[in-house]
Amino acid sequence: MASLSVTVITRNEKEKIRDCLESVRFADEIVVVDSGSTDGTPEICREYTDNVTQRDWTGFPDQREFACSRALGPWILVLDADERVSEPLRREIEEVVARGDGGPAHYEIRRREHLLGDWVAAGDWTRYHLRLFRKDLCGCAYTRDVHERVLVRGVGGRLEGPILHLSHPTSASFLARLNGYTDLEAAYAARQGKRFSWNRALALPVVVLFYRFIWRGGYRDGVRGFALAALQGFYHFLKEIKLWELTVAAGREGEKNDGRQT
Repeated sequence: MASLSVTVITRNEKEKIRDCLESVRFADEIVVVDSGSTDGTPEICREYTDNVTQRDWTGFPDQREFACSRALGPWILVLDADERVSEPLRREIEEVVARGDGGPAHYEIRRREHLLGDWVAAGDWTRYHLRLFRKDLCGCAYTRDVHERVLVRGVGGRLEGPILHLSHPTSASFLARLNGYTDLEAAYAARQGKRFSWNRALALPVVVLFYRFIWRGGYRDGVRGFALAALQGFYHFLKEIKLWELTVAAGREGEKNDGRQT
């Protein structure tokens, strides 16, 4: 049985996937779930693993759960195609897996961000994300539609070697991803019964800009730091506007249905 399985979900990631998979060659198993790539991504993945499955896109949580179900385990490391395991992190992961059942059941890993053409030094971008866990203790159940989180049990720990995240080289690519994520966030909020809030729409973008650029030192990255803080503020504004649109559309649909019933 494999000791460490790495899971990756992909779609048209030809430019990034090779470096991702190269960084996890040390793993016992690599599991890739592809959602209809047309750029040759699956063919590149098959150079590194035979465990490549084609599956229609059903949302981040469901795709990740399916990838996890395909892994032999018992340790699962979750990566995205635009991420790489650094050498210090590789050594830490190998030590964790070698300990077997001893130690924490899951680990948060620091992510270092490469955004708008360079590594980001400040602005609250260096965060810890739960990416390594024991399948038998934590399972593969995820929550949320975007920025999904695995449900865990038992004692957790942290690893200091970073995941290198090379995501948005330009503001255009950042905005494209932001647009898709805010669609998911707004839909999730609507299902949770949330409604449009003037306070969130007007105040939160300003608070986020101040927090990231001033309080968290984003100014140290110059124009890049200001741009990233502003884009994150806009993220919250756009999410709120899309929630408003969904609320209005639901109200109109409700009125239409009431009209049919009378």
